[in-house]
Amino acid sequence: MKELFLILTGAFIAGIFTIIGTIITCFLSMKIAKRQEYNKAAAKFRSEFINTLHNTIQQPDSSLTAILSQASSRHEIAMLEFRHYLPGNELAIFDTAWREFACPHKEIPDIMDYDAYQYHANEINEQKRMLLLARQRIEKLLECAKPK
Repeated sequence: MKELFLILTGAFIAGIFTIIGTIITCFLSMKIAKRQEYNKAAAKFRSEFINTLHNTIQQPDSSLTAILSQASSRHEIAMLEFRHYLPGNELAIFDTAWREFACPHKEIPDIMDYDAYQYHANEINEQKRMLLLARQRIEKLLECAKPK
């Protein structure tokens, strides 16, 4: 009888540890999968904006508004795919950075407005200022999309 009790107690303890181990493994695997999805979306987001930064450097004589407008649909798709992976506090920071970049003079953030980055062709200082402003705003967005 004592042997049976020890066997049943051992089996019960082993079962408890098996259940606990399974729950921990399941939780960790879900967390890892979620992180991988975030990193994939963040990488796509970063790629789109790094390409735009690259274009502003490689094409300094091109209109900044034209460069941004060409990339606007890719920017918006990357933003929409990425933003739902952000938790509430990070999402608020991201949405503010997006609004500052994509529509700085509009109340409705859904409508992208790159006209805010226009400058007169003969005003070199204004061109440099607008490039710097756009790059700073893109870098703010990229800060929100760091890998985890």
